[in-house]
Amino acid sequence: MKRSDPRLDTDNLSMEFALLCGSVFGAYGRYTFQAPPHVYRSRCDAAANTAASMRYRFDAMLYHYGLLWLVYDHYLPEIESLSERGGLPPGYLRVIATQHLFLFDDIVFGAASLFDYFAGLTGLTLLGVNEQRLKWGGLIRRAVAAERNATSDDPTGLLRYGTRALVLRRNREWINQLMEYRSDIIHHRSDQPDATITVDFLAQSDRTRLSVFAPSRFVRRMALGRKTEEDEERIALLDAAEWLVMRTFDTLASCFLTLWSDIRDKGRPYEPRGFHRHWIPDPSRQNPNTDTQLC
Repeated sequence: MKRSDPRLDTDNLSMEFALLCGSVFGAYGRYTFQAPPHVYRSRCDAAANTAASMRYRFDAMLYHYGLLWLVYDHYLPEIESLSERGGLPPGYLRVIATQHLFLFDDIVFGAASLFDYFAGLTGLTLLGVNEQRLKWGGLIRRAVAAERNATSDDPTGLLRYGTRALVLRRNREWINQLMEYRSDIIHHRSDQPDATITVDFLAQSDRTRLSVFAPSRFVRRMALGRKTEEDEERIALLDAAEWLVMRTFDTLASCFLTLWSDIRDKGRPYEPRGFHRHWIPDPSRQNPNTDTQLC
């Protein structure tokens, strides 16, 4: 993987992500508009809070990605100055690599939490208010169960929704590995920092280059490197961070669009338990000149 230049346009990514969140919230608002006023407000508030939380968490990922570059840019001239004065103090590189790893771990945690939030949004919008605290693992279990019971009549489940097939596919591709990695570094063993200094001699002038590498366990789980006969390829931590941010964005973009379509195709107003059908307008009593079709 070669580090891209220029760096990610975090402002544009933040704006695009906010628009995607807003599209799902808007579809859900139109879908629930025939519910009683108090039901409408509570459901829309829940969806809005989840969408706002997802925007916050994604912006936090972008913030930590930017901080990674700030840390890198801060240390590079300092390393060049120390090298000219006789070398780096003992343990100096480890300190630099550890600071990079702190921020990278935060990006990993943020990415994983975004998929938990998306599971809760899916539970709220497709399965009902009682499922708004659904986590990613629970959503996958529900999706697998729906697939196994494909012949049964389950109008409240996930079987008829495109979101079900998409989350299963994305989970197999990489999200399951991300969740396992996140759980591993939280509950079992943190990764060790790794960094090197190299000097390039170009045009009779030396140029110092700082290389901080992504954790080998992350590289293996995400299948980012190419194995050689001697060892696995080492990936720059900045490259791995960029890959994770963009993979998370692209995956959630496709999930948002599919969820938006499922909300539209659901085609009936929200009906919580105990909800009386007299709240639903009778089409025969509607003004024929008024378009009451759900969006």
